[in-house]
Amino acid sequence: MSKEEKLSGYDKYYDEEKFLRKLKKLIFRLGEEVVVRILMLWFLLNSGKVPVKTRLLIMAALGYLVMPADLVSDFIPVLGFTDDVAFLTYAFNQTAHYMDESIRKKAEAKLQSWMAPGKNPQNTENLLPET
Repeated sequence: MSKEEKLSGYDKYYDEEKFLRKLKKLIFRLGEEVVVRILMLWFLLNSGKVPVKTRLLIMAALGYLVMPADLVSDFIPVLGFTDDVAFLTYAFNQTAHYMDESIRKKAEAKLQSWMAPGKNPQNTENLLPET
């Protein structure tokens, strides 16, 4: 059984709205560059440019981020998101060859829209329209 097959069980936890809501709340905890890479995975998933196996890997990684209970509890200071970021980094590295500059630009624009002056990144309304 490949690593992707072992990890693909987490794809059932992926829900686009839950994912975006949680990610938006985590901007300051994870850092902007990590969030941009996670958004790149999200845009790649929604691009239709990747095979099913790759889509499942991305969904598993994003699902693991929103999963209520995981290997290392997200509430533990410093260590809480290490397992999530490790899984997301693995997914990013496995899918990077599918990404192009347009994916990065969309991710950066999405992050900037969340961080715009006068906007509260904690506000999770209207997350889905821009893809």
